[in-house]
Amino acid sequence: MILLLNAHKKIFPEKLNLYCFSENRKSSKTSYAQIRLASYPGPNCAFEFFIASCPTVSNPDYFGLTSPRTDIYVELNYDLPVRENYPVLMCYPPMVYESRWQQIIFAIEIYQYYGTDMQIQYINSAMTEIVDLLKIYEKKGFIKTENFAFVDFDDKTVSKIGINPMLELNSRNQPLALTDCLMKYRESAEFIIIADVDDILFPERKPFYNEFSFWSKVYSNFSAFMYYRSYAKIEVAETFEEFSFEKTIKSLKKIDVLDFGKTVYKTKNVEAAWIHWPPFKNRTTATVPPNKGRMLHVQVKNSTLYMVSEYLK
Repeated sequence: MILLLNAHKKIFPEKLNLYCFSENRKSSKTSYAQIRLASYPGPNCAFEFFIASCPTVSNPDYFGLTSPRTDIYVELNYDLPVRENYPVLMCYPPMVYESRWQQIIFAIEIYQYYGTDMQIQYINSAMTEIVDLLKIYEKKGFIKTENFAFVDFDDKTVSKIGINPMLELNSRNQPLALTDCLMKYRESAEFIIIADVDDILFPERKPFYNEFSFWSKVYSNFSAFMYYRSYAKIEVAETFEEFSFEKTIKSLKKIDVLDFGKTVYKTKNVEAAWIHWPPFKNRTTATVPPNKGRMLHVQVKNSTLYMVSEYLK
């Protein structure tokens, strides 16, 4: 059993006596929870993302946590891995106050066109119209949505513990959400793309599976391969009625200046995810030569176009 959890960064996992209890109709098992840091520490964040692993009985009917300090068991519901066949899968970070409907349409359509078998959209909060839009794509079988919780601690609790844990999470808890997506679909997918909704990969070989299979053979001993990004911009309509995908893609302009990239994961070789590259064993992340493939960091708002605009003058 794998547990993804947030905890204060000053805890000592090796000294935290946390036990897992599982049972089925034939047997039960108590095991020590092995806890380890699961992502890059956020230097200004009080809470971090940890992974705990516990041996359990086969197909447990019950799973819970306990401690030597108490005889109370806290039951936890758990998810089973998805086993539907999605050779190429896309995991997006959680949407938070999301309003970029033009970029969402652009990303979903492009990734679908190039052969992404399923796109997973994690939602913390978004405009009602965007949620409705995602439901349309979900009915078409392009995406699946996952609700991603935000715990709203009341003032009394925050005053008691001295901080609001939800405001102390690195990057709005992206590492946990991305690793949840990786864990849930790693038996379903051979390759998982992890990138933001404004990061668009245009492959040299079509479809994506052919592209990723090629680089997987070139970098056979690597756990992932990263594509550099370059800034780009598109002209978009302000309303759904005026939006044209054809006009949008024809307006695409890019620059050749390279920026930090985003990564395609080989699911059999990785255990955790981060927005740019795997947080563990990063030395086994290969980099695709920029003349052989690249992502575009596609912008629409004037306030974020300064890099593209300056280079296009």
